[in-house]
Amino acid sequence: MIEHSIVFIGLDTHKEFIEIAYNNSQKRFIPQSIPSLLLS
Repeated sequence: MIEHSIVFIGLDTHKEFIEIAYNNSQKRFIPQSIPSLLLS
């Protein structure tokens, strides 16, 4: 039997950087942040 999972991804874009966060908990919202990506 195949199990599926849902991952929620959030992007916060700015001129200088991009913030990325994800959450794979479906019961509580506990975001996990990924280091910022600097745009130059």
